[in-house]
Amino acid sequence: MSFRIILRSIGLLLFAGVAAFTWFLFGVDHRPGLELETGDFFGLPADFEIQFKGHTKKSLFVTAEDGTPLAVDVFLPADGPVAQETFPVILFYGPYGRSHIYPPMTLVQRIGSKLKTGVFGPVFDKSAGKKTRIYLSQGYAYVAVDMRGTGASEGSQVPLDPILGTDGKLLVDWIAKQPWSNGKVCMEEQSYLGWAQFATAQYRPDALKCIMPSHIVFEAFTEGSRPGGIAAVRWLTEYSEYLAGVNSNDIARMIPTTPVIDEDGDGALKDEVPVRFDGDTPVYADHDERTQHHYARATLDHRDNQLVSEMLKDDYQSLDSVVTFAGRKIRFYDSSPGYYLKSIKGSGIAIYHVGGWFDGFVRGTTKLYATLQHDNPSKLFIAPRFHIPAEITPAHRDYFGYDGSYVDQLILESLRFFDHHLKGVDNGIDREKPIKLYTMHKGWREESEWPLVRQVMTPFYFGAGRTLSAEPGAQEGVDRYEVDWNHQADFGSRRTNRWILMDGPDHVMDRTEIDERTYYYETAPLEDDVEVTGHPIVNLWLSSNHADGDVFVYLTDVDAAGRSVYVTEGRLRIGWAELRDDDDQVLGAIDVKPDLPWHGYLADQYDATRMADGRVVHLTFDMEPTSWLFRKGHRIRVAIAGVDKDNFELNETVCPDRQIATCEDTVLSFYRTADMRSHIDLPVIPQGQ
Repeated sequence: MSFRIILRSIGLLLFAGVAAFTWFLFGVDHRPGLELETGDFFGLPADFEIQFKGHTKKSLFVTAEDGTPLAVDVFLPADGPVAQETFPVILFYGPYGRSHIYPPMTLVQRIGSKLKTGVFGPVFDKSAGKKTRIYLSQGYAYVAVDMRGTGASEGSQVPLDPILGTDGKLLVDWIAKQPWSNGKVCMEEQSYLGWAQFATAQYRPDALKCIMPSHIVFEAFTEGSRPGGIAAVRWLTEYSEYLAGVNSNDIARMIPTTPVIDEDGDGALKDEVPVRFDGDTPVYADHDERTQHHYARATLDHRDNQLVSEMLKDDYQSLDSVVTFAGRKIRFYDSSPGYYLKSIKGSGIAIYHVGGWFDGFVRGTTKLYATLQHDNPSKLFIAPRFHIPAEITPAHRDYFGYDGSYVDQLILESLRFFDHHLKGVDNGIDREKPIKLYTMHKGWREESEWPLVRQVMTPFYFGAGRTLSAEPGAQEGVDRYEVDWNHQADFGSRRTNRWILMDGPDHVMDRTEIDERTYYYETAPLEDDVEVTGHPIVNLWLSSNHADGDVFVYLTDVDAAGRSVYVTEGRLRIGWAELRDDDDQVLGAIDVKPDLPWHGYLADQYDATRMADGRVVHLTFDMEPTSWLFRKGHRIRVAIAGVDKDNFELNETVCPDRQIATCEDTVLSFYRTADMRSHIDLPVIPQGQ
C-alpha cells in the first residue's frame, strides 16, 4: 500500500509541470463536477442542484471522557440561498486520517494539484472529495474525526477497541449541543468506520437518527481474522503494516494526517509535522520552540497501538480468546457488531446496510441486515464490488455490462436516506422495497427480504467422472485428491482477491488454470439460465491420511469455451467440524439470522484428531453469499482445494511450523455413497420469479 502511494506521489510530480503550464495559460479548473451518473435503475436526480456554493472549516479538539484529545474537522455549508444557522450533520469517524498533509509539496506541485483535484495543498481534507462537497452543497454539515490512537488524536488502541464506541457516543452528543447543529446526526462510510457506527449506536445517542455502515463484519473472529477458523495471514499482515504506517505520521511510510493546531503561529500547518524524533523528542523543520506538542504527543501515543498482526499469534486462535490492553480485558464478542445488536434492536435508529458481492465481509453485511430487518428501519444495498476500490473495477464493469457509476448511485441513495431521516423529506424511500441488489449478468432489482423467500435450496451432487448433478448419481464411489500445495487463489497482475481487502483485481477473476490444482465437479451445459441468490451450503464427507486439515471450496461459472470465472467461496478447518448453535456467536443475546452453519470456534471445541485413523468427517459450511446468473450453455463448477497458499495460514498438523516446505503429502477422499452423498446446496431462484 505504501509503495502505491509513493508511485502516486511520483505521478503527481510528473504531472505538475504540464499542469502548471496549462493553469497559467488557460486558468483551467479540473475539479470533479457535482453531476451524478447513476444509470437507469436509479433514475436521474432531476431535482439535484447546488444549494450552498461554499463552506467554512474549523479544526479543534474534543476531549473524550478519559481526557484524550480527539482531532475534529467541522465543515459547514455557506453561500446558500437564505441564511441558515443550523444543519443536520453527517459524521465521519475513523482511523485512516480525517485530513492529510504533504509537507514537502512545492509550489509547482501545488499548482498541479489545484488543476487536477481542485485543491491547492499541501492540506487535503474531506472537502476535497466529491461526496463531501455534494453533502455540503445540499445543506449538510460534515464532521470528520480521527479515532483515538490514530491521525492527530492522542491515545492508543487495540483494533476494534470497544472504547471507541464510548468515544463515538460522546462525539454525537457533542455535535448535538453545537450551535450549528439541528440535533440530528447520521454516520456513514465503510469497513472500520462501518464498525464504529455499530459500536456507537449500541449506546443509543439521542441525536443519532441513522447510520449507513458498509462492508463490515457481523462477528470479529471468523469474519474479521480467521474465516472458517483459518487465519487470513496475508490480509492481516498487509493491513497491519498499512494501519501502522498511516498512523505513524511518518512521510517516509505514508502521507501524514493534518495537525489540528498551528502551534508556532506562523500560519502554516506543514511545519507542525516533526521531521524526525530523537528518542521521544520531536525535531521540527523550522526549529521553532513549541510548548504543547499536540501532534508529536499523538504520534508517540500511536506507537502503543496493538498491531493487527497480533491476531496471528496462537493466543488468538479461538473465539473465546481475550486480549488485555490498557488494563481492560477485551473479547472478540466485545468487538463484534452482531453482539451490539442486542442494544440497537428496537432503538429506532435507521440502518442502511451496504455491501459488495466480492467483499470479504459480505456475509457480515447480509447477517446484520437479516438479523435486524424486522426490528429497526432497515435497508440493504449490494453491488458487485470489492472492499476497495469504491467503484466497480473496470474489468467487472465490462464483464457484467454494469450501467452507470456505482459511486454516484450510492451517493444519490445516501442523499435520499439522509434527507428522509435528517430533514424529514417525504421522498418515498421508506415505502420502497427495502433491498436493492445487483444480480450479476442480470442487473439491479428490488427485494423485500433476505434471504429471499422464493429461494429453493437445490442440492447438486458430486458424481463419478467429476460430474455435478441435481440428481444423485447411480455410481457410488470415493474420489481421491492429492493436495496441490501450490494452489493459490490470486487474480490479476496485483495478485489480489476478496480476502486481501486492500485492492481489487485488474482482471476478471479467472480460475481456469487455478482449478487444475484442485479436484472439481461440474454440471453438463445448462439447458436454461439458473439464478443463484443467497448463501450456498457445502455438504462434504471426507477423510484423509492426516488427522486434521483445511478445505477450501470455490463456486465458478464455466463458459462454452471452458473459461472458469470465480463466483464465490467457503472454507473450514476440519478441527472445527462439529456444528453448534449459531446464536452462540453473540452469547445468545439475539436470534442471529439467517440460520447458517456455525462451528463454535471456542478453544475447547477444537479437535485436531477428527480424521485420525481414517475416520470420515461430515463438513457442513456456508459460502459467501452471492447473486449470480449462470447462463444457458454454461456449466456450474465446484472446485475443492486443501490450501490457499500465502493467503491463509497452513495447518500445523499437516505442515509443521506452518511452512510450505514442510507440508507432507496429503490425500483428501471425497465420498459419494448412499449414506454419504457429498453435494452443494445452491439457493436457486425459480425462473420468472
